Amino acid sequence: MCATAFCEPMDDFILSPKPWWLKMVTKDWQWVTIEPRIYYPTGIEPLNYPAIIEHEKVHLSQQKKTGKYYWIFKYIISRNFRLEQEIEPIIIELSNTPLDARKNLAARYARSLSGSAYYRAAKSYDLALESILTKAREMGVEY
Repeated sequence: MCATAFCEPMDDFILSPKPWWLKMVTKDWQWVTIEPRIYYPTGIEPLNYPAIIEHEKVHLSQQKKTGKYYWIFKYIISRNFRLEQEIEPIIIELSNTPLDARKNLAARYARSLSGSAYYRAAKSYDLALESILTKAREMGVEY
């Protein structure tokens, strides 16, 4: 599983605007990955967001290794699984973000992970931020 061995981002994917049914259950700004598609928010040019695409490619790899439907099911029902599955892609996104913007991005993700955007995957902001920074150190990503 990706939790113990780092997931390799996948390159065989399809970029698609978020369809109506995903818009109904996600925030406007959220990207969603359902293998083999990466759905992006409408009204943006997705290729202007290479760091986010790298984040989503890790989700593709996670889904492929775990099984797409099982992964989606666990992601929806398990707060711990959702947190675990977000940390590594966040670090990949950080590594593809300019160094001077990484701390701010890590803090934004910690707020999101502990808030409604990720259905309180982390119990607190501090726990989310510590999880992000610990994984960054593990993966050798400077912040």
